[in-house]
Amino acid sequence: PRRLSELNIVEKVKPIPPYSSLFIFQHTNRFRIFCHRVCNHRAFGYIILVCILLSSISLGAEDPVDSESFRNRILNTADYFFTAVFTVEICLKVISYGLILHPGAFCRNRFNILDIVVVSVSLISMVIKDRAMSVVKILRVLRVLRPLRAINRAKGLKVSINN
Repeated sequence: PRRLSELNIVEKVKPIPPYSSLFIFQHTNRFRIFCHRVCNHRAFGYIILVCILLSSISLGAEDPVDSESFRNRILNTADYFFTAVFTVEICLKVISYGLILHPGAFCRNRFNILDIVVVSVSLISMVIKDRAMSVVKILRVLRVLRPLRAINRAKGLKVSINN
């Protein structure tokens, strides 16, 4: 095993693909350029990574016995916040890179597909929260996949997974 400092990982900013995104945003569109700059800003990546870590910690802090406890209500509110942040992140990246049709599109990366699955599970569990409790419990269990989203952000982990 090599140390992360020995890997010489170079972060490259992916250019905006010269194709339209979602058949709406051309590569010269100001809003798409703004989304691209936000997605590739170092601070944005760190903010998302911190949100992933805090979200993962909050999953472990939930009280499985008393679902109506004060702590669980606060953690549930935090879960809404984190899900909103992750949804905005995915929307920005889809606008920036496109969804699926062209090379370099968001869904052409398996880690991004994992991101979509994890965020979709969170959104679905929030929408059907009151309807079918057994389905919601199954979907909430799938939230344990959230820490896997950190692999896409931590370049050293990504290198070790790909090798």
